[in-house]
Amino acid sequence: MKKKFIAGVLAAGIIFGSMGCGDKTEQGSNLGSEEPASESAVNLMNDIEASADENDINENNGTTNINMELFREDTADFSIALLQKNLENGEKNVMVSPVSVLTALSMTANGAEGDTLVQMQQVLGKNQNMEQLNQNIKTWTDSLVNTEDTAVKIANSIWFKDDEEKIQVQEDFLKKNATYYNADIFKAPFDNSTLTDINGWVSEKTEGRITDILKDLPDDAVMYLVNALAFDGEWQNIYYENEIRDGIFHIAADKEETVPFMYGEENIYLQDENAVGFIKPYKEGYSFVALLPKEGMSPADYVDSLDGEGFLKLLEGQKQATVHTALPKFEKEYEIEMKDILTVLGMTDAFDEEKADFSKLGVSNDGNIYINRVLHKTFISVDEKGTE
Repeated sequence: MKKKFIAGVLAAGIIFGSMGCGDKTEQGSNLGSEEPASESAVNLMNDIEASADENDINENNGTTNINMELFREDTADFSIALLQKNLENGEKNVMVSPVSVLTALSMTANGAEGDTLVQMQQVLGKNQNMEQLNQNIKTWTDSLVNTEDTAVKIANSIWFKDDEEKIQVQEDFLKKNATYYNADIFKAPFDNSTLTDINGWVSEKTEGRITDILKDLPDDAVMYLVNALAFDGEWQNIYYENEIRDGIFHIAADKEETVPFMYGEENIYLQDENAVGFIKPYKEGYSFVALLPKEGMSPADYVDSLDGEGFLKLLEGQKQATVHTALPKFEKEYEIEMKDILTVLGMTDAFDEEKADFSKLGVSNDGNIYINRVLHKTFISVDEKGTE
């Protein structure tokens, strides 16, 4: 039986607010690809898709340098930085899905202008312009292998309030996100039925692992953008019953716990100056990377010593060797509001009620549109069959 690894959900993901003299308006992000449970949300995908054909994707190929190597390097930098800042947030266990965060924020960046766009691009992909980032994410997404044994499923959607006094969404913003991110577009009343629909989408796309990403729908909410990413795969070589037995897991220098370990042999060895590790393949080319800091170095200190270039260099330096491994079975959930983390990384104006410039996303009669919060939730369970 296969296990599911929910790499991450960025839901309610980005909530925008509109600052005016009176009340505020908010926007955010969500996911989906089928009709919502209620009839109150109107799916606009057919209208959007009709104008988002392959010509839109290819029209800049002659002048835009689509460089997947830059995308790889930028994404590695963003991933490591995101993990480092989450660790600095004081959490004991941290688990983030950089691809989920990157995708939802890139969708949002298609609505940004001026310094807001410059800062978002610098954080998400400093060596790519927005068109390159859009195309590179699409190219990578389209290249993902999906079989009965191993699959990566990514879902995106945009929900906006059916109230032109609160939000008039730019068609080009919706078109770009339908074209490059295959985002479903919904116009909804933003009442209790919309809350049910959004949480229902999240639950469906995560196979019930994440069910309540939104607790409520604020009166001033006007848009949600949501990404859900799920990895479903079996180990290429599963662990058998005789390979599972209890062992001592060192939680910290002065703390240990008896947990079930999965013992085996792997054939790909990793090493840098501060850690050793191994790669355990799933079926169809995906891999699990495990790293163990050198004795006396905490995981947080090791992560702090990394950058994107160093992490890629570590993976590229893999060697064929027999590695005797002991991997604990584990299951964890993680949830965080990322506004402060993204601000520290340099995305400041997007969260500023006065400085934010999302004029390419839409306009509001209530004032300026800005991001209010970014919610991220993940789940993982690793066992003898694969990863859940």
